Amino acid sequence: MKPNEQETRETFRDYAINERAIYEGIEHPARLLAANLRAAIATINRKHAPEIGGAALIETDADKRAAISVYLNEIQEVLEWELIGAERAARRERYRVEETGGVVTVWENPKRYGFRFKKGDTLAQYTVTVIIPPGKASTVEGQTEIQAATEEFLQYAAERFPVEFGTELH
Repeated sequence: MKPNEQETRETFRDYAINERAIYEGIEHPARLLAANLRAAIATINRKHAPEIGGAALIETDADKRAAISVYLNEIQEVLEWELIGAERAARRERYRVEETGGVVTVWENPKRYGFRFKKGDTLAQYTVTVIIPPGKASTVEGQTEIQAATEEFLQYAAERFPVEFGTELH
């Protein structure tokens, strides 16, 4: 059984804190981020000072916490793109969707597999028709490729077609 989000977060935190290599992999970049943020604050204070009579814009602990929050939000956006968004974008480019009369066909571009199902069919993950390029089903390697392509499609479909392929039990 897959752990829930809270259990995943706690387990990851436990490893991140207690596994020396993982901790050092987090601590070192964090110190670099702190140095970069310190330099950014100094630059902002220098550039903004003339606008507010020579005073620093970011001076108090509360100001620094606000700057940290903005900085971390920007880092989070980059990390989410690198770990999640870029992968999703690549999957969107990988698949071409056609819909005709309530029947959806999704073509996987690199290997020319197709996956056909009825729009709104909550059991589509079990009834999807796999369209196989000629000659693929006749070899063990081809059958392994078909299985892998189908599994990759089902992961994509769960996100792109949640009604038909969502992870909730129907």
